[in-house]
Amino acid sequence: MEVLDEAGKEEAERKVREEAEEEREAQLAASKLAVLFVVSPESYAKSAKVADKANRYP
Repeated sequence: MEVLDEAGKEEAERKVREEAEEEREAQLAASKLAVLFVVSPESYAKSAKVADKANRYP
């Protein structure tokens, strides 16, 4: 019974390590992304503050 418990524990630890590595890779990929906000003249005419709101999120 102890062998099964040890194997289960090792499997759980392996999964935690894999998930942590996947999270690290995802964060690295996300750090390279850029977001482009395009505001049409019509939208700007309705609310000139839309550009200010978009600039708040660097």
